[in-house]
Amino acid sequence: MLVRCCVDVGKVGPALQLMERMERLEFFPSVGGYVVLFETLLESGRLSLAWEMFVEMPSLDNCSSCMFLGLFVHAFVKHGDFGGAWKLVCEMWSGGVGVDVFICTTVIHGLCKHGLLREGTSLLYKMLQMVVIVDSVLISSIINGYCKAGRMLEGAKVFRSFSECVPDVFMYNSFMLRLCRDGNMIEA
Repeated sequence: MLVRCCVDVGKVGPALQLMERMERLEFFPSVGGYVVLFETLLESGRLSLAWEMFVEMPSLDNCSSCMFLGLFVHAFVKHGDFGGAWKLVCEMWSGGVGVDVFICTTVIHGLCKHGLLREGTSLLYKMLQMVVIVDSVLISSIINGYCKAGRMLEGAKVFRSFSECVPDVFMYNSFMLRLCRDGNMIEA
């Protein structure tokens, strides 16, 4: 609770010192305490310090490891380091840490948001090879990226290639918004 309070008032240094003292006494904060501190460090671009803390944390179960590594992936994407994000995802896969659709969606959504549609689509198909089950949110990210870029035919191709995924309002919205912006009200 004290770590969280320090972070809430912008006192990251004292929060880190408190964590060090606690760890020396072999008293470790809850996962929630670590999450608050990690999010703050990653938000401010202090990835190396956050990574150092992660490595020194007490052993985590697979689910907790995946959650913390997901925070790093999100930070890499936010800072535009897609290579770093993808490298970490690959290391997670090879290290046996479960990579879920949420982590992959973070990377793909970031790629599409930055106009890197070919890379996002390529990653989507790599995920299928790695047996990650895709969902409508992930497919919507790619379709929306193509539609925003005015490349509706490519978006429609992705739309049709995932017929097992039930189309939702977000997928249709992407197409309709693009059509409306292009003045094709009847088609929309």
